[in-house]
Amino acid sequence: MRNTIRQFTNDLTIYGPYCFEEARARLRAEVSTTRLGWLWWILEPFFQMLIYILIFGYIFRAATQYYPAHIMIGLTAWRFFSGSLTSSAKLIRANKSLLGRTYIPRFALILTQMLCNGFKMLVSFGIVFLLLLWYQIPPDFYSLQIVPLFLLLWMITFGLSTIAAHIGVFLDDVNDLLPIIMRLWMYFTGIFYSIQDKVPGTMGFWLLRLNPLAFLLDGLRQALLFHKTVMWAWYFGWLGISWILCLEGLKLLYHYGARYLKVV
Repeated sequence: MRNTIRQFTNDLTIYGPYCFEEARARLRAEVSTTRLGWLWWILEPFFQMLIYILIFGYIFRAATQYYPAHIMIGLTAWRFFSGSLTSSAKLIRANKSLLGRTYIPRFALILTQMLCNGFKMLVSFGIVFLLLLWYQIPPDFYSLQIVPLFLLLWMITFGLSTIAAHIGVFLDDVNDLLPIIMRLWMYFTGIFYSIQDKVPGTMGFWLLRLNPLAFLLDGLRQALLFHKTVMWAWYFGWLGISWILCLEGLKLLYHYGARYLKVV
């Protein structure tokens, strides 16, 4: 474990700036291909929010308080998690030529993709703050809880993405399987509904605690919308699990790094 942490720290020091520059270059390239540019990072989740409001808010009469903000918080965090995890499964195969020409730690590909998605998430999260102003919900001490919650989101995403990247090298079918898994996972995460309201009793209790994304989204909503305390005991439990996921994923990438090029 210590060797993995030491190697990761050294590589992050050396290749961290490359990840940031590569992410910035990708974002600039993406912006340059459309007329509206970076505004799409706001408009896309905004229109998705409107669709969910129309379907579930008006047609199915969802009675969740602050429903637009409820949906937007869920969408921004979920899009970051889902986009990063789904794309990670094919990152090593897609960058075979680059990895064959020079040494780049495999996790750097994942980190670069997460930086791109993370920046888009921060931009689109601006809609959440506008909705908070609309509902006249002032920030307070409880709002600061979003910082450790986003840290946990980042660690869970990175840990699972490293494992998915490893599996994606040896099992090409995972590229078709992951979107199905993510769609099912989304339905059990409470993005467009409240788990407390729609899944009462024991099942709802455990769904909010054993589904890390449901736990994170509920924590973000409780902190920003209702000024309540995060369930810190469960937070530190998931923080420990995410730490283990990150370590195990990095071990796989370092151990099998040379074999990847022979397989793909």
